This record gives sequence, C-alpha cells and structure tokens, in this order.
Amino acid sequence: MSLRPAFLWLLFAIPLLAQAASNPASVKLDDTSKACLSSSLGAYLEVRVEKASDLNLTCRLYTGYFQKKGFNLKKLKIKKTSKTRARVPYLALSPAFKRVFLKKMWPKDKLVGKNWHHRVKYPHETLWTISQMYTGFGNNYSKIRKRSGLPNDRVKKGMLLKIPENLLMELIRVQPDLTLAKLEDPVFATQAQLDEEQIMVEETTPVVSEPAVNSEIKPQEPEKRVEKKVPKETQAQLDALVASRQELRWGSDNQGAYAEYRLKAGEAIYTSVVVRFCGLVEAADVRRVAAEIIKRNRIVDETDMAIGTPIRIPQDFLEPEFKAPGDEQFEAYLANLKAVGRIDTRLLANNLVGVHIILDAGHGGADPGTYHKRVWEDDYVYDIICRIKRRLESQSAAKVITTVFDPSIKYQVQDVNRFRLDRDEILMTRPPFKLDSRRVTTDGVNLRWMMANNRYKELRTKGVLAENVVFASFHADALTPKLRGSMIYIPDARAYPRSVEIPNRKLRIYQEARGNSFKFGPKTMREAQARSMAFAKNYVERSRSNGIRVHNHKPIRTQIYKNRYKPFVPAVLRFNRIPTRLLIEVCNLNNKEDQTLLRRPDFRQSVADSFVEAVYQTYGIPANKSGKPGTKVIARRSKSEP
Repeated sequence: MSLRPAFLWLLFAIPLLAQAASNPASVKLDDTSKACLSSSLGAYLEVRVEKASDLNLTCRLYTGYFQKKGFNLKKLKIKKTSKTRARVPYLALSPAFKRVFLKKMWPKDKLVGKNWHHRVKYPHETLWTISQMYTGFGNNYSKIRKRSGLPNDRVKKGMLLKIPENLLMELIRVQPDLTLAKLEDPVFATQAQLDEEQIMVEETTPVVSEPAVNSEIKPQEPEKRVEKKVPKETQAQLDALVASRQELRWGSDNQGAYAEYRLKAGEAIYTSVVVRFCGLVEAADVRRVAAEIIKRNRIVDETDMAIGTPIRIPQDFLEPEFKAPGDEQFEAYLANLKAVGRIDTRLLANNLVGVHIILDAGHGGADPGTYHKRVWEDDYVYDIICRIKRRLESQSAAKVITTVFDPSIKYQVQDVNRFRLDRDEILMTRPPFKLDSRRVTTDGVNLRWMMANNRYKELRTKGVLAENVVFASFHADALTPKLRGSMIYIPDARAYPRSVEIPNRKLRIYQEARGNSFKFGPKTMREAQARSMAFAKNYVERSRSNGIRVHNHKPIRTQIYKNRYKPFVPAVLRFNRIPTRLLIEVCNLNNKEDQTLLRRPDFRQSVADSFVEAVYQTYGIPANKSGKPGTKVIARRSKSEP
C-alpha cells in the first residue's frame, strides 16, 4: 500500500518534469525581446512588436542590417511565428546584441586568467550550444570539455565550465565583462554602430543541441580556413566551401574513415546529408545510400532524431569537396577550383552582335523523357526553347540555332497547360534524323553533340569567336520528391575524354560527322569549365530574380553521381567542344509543385526570360536593359520540402 502513493506521485510528476524540460529558459532583454534557450531550438531572441509593419525593421536592428542591403529572413534563419512575432537565432544577432544576450542570461560569467568561467544555469544548456555561443563553433565543445576536466559530454546545473580564451569570439575578447548600457528600447543603438557590423562567416551555423557521447571516437579537429590567394571572383566559392566543410569533422572508427555531421533543426538524413554531402539526387540512389548511413549509425527511427545527432558518413560516399583534408580527391578538387577561378571570363557584345546560341530540347519522338502524371519532358522543354528563340531574335542581334524541330507546331509558342503527346519531332541533322527511330536513345543522343560540334566548327571557320558560342540543352528531371527547382550541369575540367571520335560508323552518313575527331587538353577544359560556370551563375541569379526556384544545395554541378557513386558527365557535355555549354534541368517532375509549375505557360516564359537575361548579363549587358521582362512566377515552397 505504501508504494501506491509514490507510484501516483511519479505518474503526476513525470509529465511536469517533461514539460519543464521542453519549456525554454528566458530572460527579458528589453521591452521588445527576450533571450531564450531551449533544447530543441537552441539559443534565440524572441521578438514581439505591436504593429506587424515594425517586425522586419526590428529584426534588421537586432541583426545589424538596419540600413544595409543583404537582410534576408531565410538566409539568417529568422522564423516568423506570427504577424508580430519572430525568433532570431543567436548566431544571427549583431555582435552588440550577442554581448547583451550573454550578459542577461549569464550575468556572473567572467574571464579568469586565460579561461572564460561559465556557470551552467539552465537545464537546456549543453556543451555544444555553449561552444557555439561563446566560440562560434559547436565543434569546439571537446576542447571546452577537456579544459574543464569533464569525464563526458554531460553538463549539470551549477557546473563550472572553463572556455580557453583563445577560442572566444572577438566580441567577447574585446569586451570580456560584457558590459553595455541599460537597454530600454531596440532603437537605443546608434546607426553608425549597426552600419559597421556584419555577421561573420564563422557565426552563421544554426544552433544545435547536445551531441551524443562516444568516447571511442577521436575525430580530427575542424580544418582551418583556406587562405585567400585567388582572384576576387573565385573567393565567394572558396568561402562557401570552407563554410560547408567547417560543419564536418573527419575521423575513423572500426567501420572505416568517415566525416561526421550534426543535424540541425528540421533536417533529415535524405536531403541534408545524402543530397548535400554525397551529391546524390535521384530517388532510388538517395534511399539506398540513406539506408546504408542509417545502418552504419545504428539509427532506430530516422524520422525522430534530436538536434545535434552526429551522423557519420562513410568517406567513400562523400563528394570530393567534402573528403578529409589531405585526401587526394579533395586536393585535386581544390586545385582545379583555383585554376578555373583564375580565368578571366568577362565578355562584351553590344546587342549580342556576333553571338550564336545553340538550343537543344531534350528527348522527343519515341522518347518523351521523364513522364509523370500526364506531364512529360520533351514538349514542355521544347516550348521553353521556342520562347527563348522568339525573344532573342526579336530583341537582339543574336543568332539562334536549334537541334530539334517539331513540324506540327514549328517554333510557335504554346500558351497551353497540356500538350498533345506526339512522335513527329526530328533532329536538324543533314539528313534529318527522325526521333521516332528505335535508336533514339543511342544515335539520337550522339547526334546531338555531333551536331553541336559541327555547327561550332562551321561558325569558327566563318570567323566567329569561340567565346561567342553558347550551347544549352534543356531537360526536366526526375529526382527524389522533396527536391525542387532548377539544376545546371557544366563540364568538369577533371573528367573528360582525351580524344573524341565518331561512336558508330553508321553515323558517318550525316554531315555532322565532320568536325568530330579532335582532342581535349587540360587548358581547354579549364576554360570550358570557367566560361560555363560564369554563364551558369548568371542563369541562377536571373532565375532567383524572376522567382524561379533553384536547388538549395549546389544548384550548379559538374558531375552526376549514381550507380554506386561513380560520377559521370552527360554525353551532350562530355563530348561537346563548345567552350560555354550547359545542361539545364528546369524542374523536378517527381515533385508535385514543380510538376504543376511546368504546366503553366507563365512559368515556362519565366524560365526562358531567365536564360535570355543570363545571355545578356554574360555579354556585359545589364539585365534591366535587356528588353521587356517576362512574367515573373513565384514558386511557392512545399510544406514537405526541407
């Protein structure tokens, strides 16, 4: 009988304890905000204003973007919870407000000798979040644990932690007492102070919660930032690469070498690990590799993992840019990135005089391409190239050459939501190749790059500059359903055939066989990658400006990864000798929202406009002076999308 009251007390107390653990710790910062710390969301500032119109302005002030361009809620991970409320991650705050945040939450913390003394005050604190708040990197948690003499990663209320002074962020080292004037209202800060402050690259990683304990693993330390010894136009790529790699730790265990990544809020293994770090995008490949990673990490339920869960990715699964420092493939990737970045790709062509654009619509005839729920690839992308052709020829001096022709509609733009599936398309070879042939997926594919090379040779013979020829092949992808948007493939200077010959003797009956026996060299390939990358960046920029979604992770790629991770370059790029060449996947037909968009004529026009504006931008003509803009389409975010 004496056990019954105790049992009933436990039934009553457990929910209360769970609720206490889930409720965030909070301290009022000023009349508009309060500093918060929770197990699921990490450290953040909860902002509340009276008028909805004031919310963006207030968030600008807290993040240091009061009068500067570049303020972006999505980029800064700011979450609007209502019309008048928002959560601003601690790492998105300006240095001034970071100092205030720490002072309000832990007023007794101070610098003692060469260590910052931090007293654990809240149940939501973990070594990982403490490390992020004070050093800018969660990966420094192991150094804090070692300096504090802790036997494991667990921390308890009242525990004294010692943070090495050399790890502290500059904002703390400059003002170790964290003393600022009393805050009455967000507008207390001076305009000059906010104008000078920027969010550091090292501080943009979202907060995650406590890492799991595994004393057997001794991963390598986070790698150091790559030195800036390349031209300015390449530095952005290097900075992005460094930022991504700083989220990884490399090590090995009894299952082999790995890179460890810790999940952030809202992330899943499929898109945030496999797609991002392994380069896989096709549904079957993503599922297969995700299953292997889940098995390796002994994950019971991949749909229910805590923030900060360490995910070890086998070294063999990683793309070259994410392999361990010193790895041969990583070093080759880095060397190629720098070499390509040194090539000057600036061009100038008034009204596109002398510029020739070769447009290829993927598939056709007996091969409709990706087909999903009454939407297929070939007719829809053919309509896009018709729109590009119409605008370029009506507004500029550019010459347009197409590889595919549909005799039933010619080059007429179709403002319809549904097309009639037919098989009458032909390749514009000499003689024409009917795409209803049984060899459409072999000879039809080879004839496309042969035709591109033949036309390129003819243009060069007429005196057209190599850099004034652009080749673009348009497609619609079939990827893992959660991915959305456009992806662009360009040639890779590290992967190319040393020489090219006609693949089939039967194809010698076509005039396109001429000009298709040649050799590639490293210098030629580096220039091709540089020019193609420059154009692809312009296309991505114009797409975003026109409301066209592009892939979140790496929208520009040089290789396709599938079939047990052996990368390859599409034939239409691999054997193509035109310096500026691209394969554009306009959307993912396995995604419901993308599929709906492709049906819409205004979406197809916006894709065409983005490409045309990228042409203008590539040849030194500002996009806002490139003619009448097309209709913009805002691609809404899917609820299921990461």
